[in-house]
Amino acid sequence: MAARAAARDGRAVGFIVDVRQDTVGWLAVGRRGLPFPADERDRYARRFQTIATQNGGTFIQFAEE
Repeated sequence: MAARAAARDGRAVGFIVDVRQDTVGWLAVGRRGLPFPADERDRYARRFQTIATQNGGTFIQFAEE
């Protein structure tokens, strides 16, 4: 299943990933377990976008809390 693969790939590079599945599809929400420097934001956003694309998903946004 693509959702589980995306979660596994995200966790492998340090994200905490929650997957929500419904009858239409799935949503993976990833966040970093540890803070990262502000100048690394774009790199982490691209990394999560790549994970989504490789697993048949669409990257929507990267938001900082």
